[in-house]
Order: sequence, then C-alpha cells, then structure tokens
Amino acid sequence: MREPYIVGIDLGATQLRFIAAKSKTGEIRKSGPEDKGKYFFPSPFKKMGEGFLIDNLLKKIPLHERTSVYLYEKLNIFLKKSALKKSQVKAIGISVPGRILPGNKFMGANTPFTYATKDRYGNYGIDVMGTIKREFKEIKIALDNDCNCAGLAQGLYYKSLGIDPHTTFYITISTGIGGGGPRRDLDEVGHIPVDGGFPGLIPRCGCGAYGCLEAYASGEGILNQALNILRLYREDKRMFKQFETYESMRLNKPLHLSEKILVSHLEREYSRGRQLSTKLIFRKAALDKEKTGFDPFARYLVETAAVRTAKIIVAISYIHGLERIGIGGSVALENPRYVELISAEVNRIFWKTPHILQREVKVELSPLGYYVNDYGALSLVLDHKDIDQWVATMKKLANTKNETFMTFGHKEI
Repeated sequence: MREPYIVGIDLGATQLRFIAAKSKTGEIRKSGPEDKGKYFFPSPFKKMGEGFLIDNLLKKIPLHERTSVYLYEKLNIFLKKSALKKSQVKAIGISVPGRILPGNKFMGANTPFTYATKDRYGNYGIDVMGTIKREFKEIKIALDNDCNCAGLAQGLYYKSLGIDPHTTFYITISTGIGGGGPRRDLDEVGHIPVDGGFPGLIPRCGCGAYGCLEAYASGEGILNQALNILRLYREDKRMFKQFETYESMRLNKPLHLSEKILVSHLEREYSRGRQLSTKLIFRKAALDKEKTGFDPFARYLVETAAVRTAKIIVAISYIHGLERIGIGGSVALENPRYVELISAEVNRIFWKTPHILQREVKVELSPLGYYVNDYGALSLVLDHKDIDQWVATMKKLANTKNETFMTFGHKEI
C-alpha cells in the first residue's frame, strides 16, 4: 500500500503554493536533495484576476466557480509532478488571505469581488474548495485564514517548548501585514488603524480605509511612505516643513528630516527617475552594524514602521493576553535585525507605561521560518495522535540553517 500524504495549499495574493507531507511524520515530500518540496503557480488573484485570463481552460467557467476549478486543476498538476496518486491523499488543508465565511468561502481585504458571490446577508465570498470537495469526497478538507493556520503550526512548536500555545501569535510582514493564532479570535491585524500620522500624508490601504498599519508598515506600505514623503519634499516645500515639524513633535526631539533627505541615496535615485524598492530601503537603512552606506532617511522610514508595528503588538497583547509573538513574512525573514528593532520598541512601550494588563511579551522571528505557511495549511488536517512526530520534524527543519532560503520562486510548474 502506498504511503498516505497530507497536502497543504497556500492561496496568496501573488502565488498559489502546494506542499505534501507524510501524514504520520510531517516529512515533506521532495524529488531530490536540492528540492525544498514547494511548488508555485501564479495566484488566481494576481493583478486583480488577470491570472485567469491566460488560462484558456477557464474561459467557459462561470466567474464565481473559477477559483475552485483553478485550484483543483493546479492540484492535479502538483500531484502528477510529485508522483502522488489521488488515493494517497489523506487530507487537504487550505489557507487563504482573508476571513472565512459560511459555505467554505472567504473574503480578504485585498481580494477582488470579481469572483465572489453575495449571500442573503449581503456578504461577498469566494468559493475556494467546492470543486476539490466534489472530487475528493471521502477525505478531510479544511479551510482557514492563512495567518491563523501559520499561528496554529507555530503554536504547536511553542507548545513543545512548554509555552501555552493560546498565548502565542503569528504576524506576517510581507507585501501586506496579517496575523493569527491557535485561538482564532484575532486576524487582519494589518487593518487596525494607527494613530500619529501627519494629516496630509495618511495613506489609503488596499482595503479602502485610511491609516491602517498595513498601509504604513508592510513592505509595500514602507515603500509608499518613502515615495509620498519624497514627492512632498520636492513638490511642496511648505507642507513638507509642516510635516517635518509634526514629526519632530511626535518624536519629542528635533528630527531634521530635510537634512536626512538631502544626503539620502533614496532621494538621489528618486530625483533621477529610478525605481525604489523595499529591499533597497532596508539595505540602505543598514540595521546590521557591519553594513556600509548608511542612509539616515531610510533608517527613519524603517524605524517609524517598527514603532507603529510595535504599538499594535502591544495593544493586541493587552487585549488577548499574548506572551510570545513570532514574526514571519519576507520582510521580516530577510531582515532579522528589523524584528529585533520591533522587539526593542515593544519592550520600551511596555516598561515605559505601566498597565494593569501588562504581561511580558517576547517578540522574535517565527521559529518555523519559511516553512510556517506550509505547515500552517498542513496543520489544519493533521491527525491529533501524530502531533509529536510532526513537531519533531518541524523542529528539525527549523534548526537546519540552509533551509531558510531567501527566494520565493523555488519551483514554479
């Protein structure tokens, strides 16, 4: 009899990722020593649905069915490439970037309505698993918010260290910001409004609201903040001066932001019409003391984002009794010193302002690294009796330094 596997599907805004693991041990199926076991496809939501337009097989499918059909088609390709039979699939876990709604549907803050249907209560939702459920009738299939899934897997790891998983939480800082944990009572932390923004530069978030944490402190948010400030610096000196004064008052110290921008590499690139990026901002922020080429404006951008993120972490920790925060996502994992910066700011806020609900909070890189989302989807459907073996496998991966690779395009099929 062929060995049974669990399949994890991570549906994101830009990528659709598949992974399979042995149902008993959680060992990821790989085709060779260099294979990480991850397979990528374009997300059906990439560029607001353009991913569907290049798939001729879906043109005759009704819009509201295309997401689930697309996932099923790509699942079949993944199984074939992995040399897995449908009969070997014991369970399927699916993580999605949004809130779960009745009828196995979901809707995220940045998810296009194009492929959604509206229920009798006026809620829009996208069907993710309808086709998969029809084709895999006899197995367990589960769906949850991506960060809740990641928080669940991370919580299992923390539990093995003697930490109550219900006091743990996962935050992803990538293109956007999200969060979740084993209690599943909190998600979409990136869409909590942040105070303290200059009125003339409060950014609009992808969800439609103004001033969300994601709009300020995600990878895309930090870049947009840089562009907006540089635009103001070059095009409206009077308002920029007001902004500079406002920021000095907020920080309660002279900021001299115009002087920072004057010598900034980012400003020089911007003035020449060259494209800026989040990676460039972090590189020039030089959080690693050994790096050269320090840019004071880049450091200001990164430190400001860290402060805003820390404030939200403190707020949710007060309310939900959280004690251990693991941070993942491309921005965090590629810039571990940034997580240290957030952690230091969390500690500063906690000990500067005593609070009746104050509990010590530890903020760190997620111990599962780049596998946290994969094991998140898989953890939705693992058998309870196999948890100890799964945790042992996750620990082994987490402690293998060469597994924390820095690219997200390992294998696209």
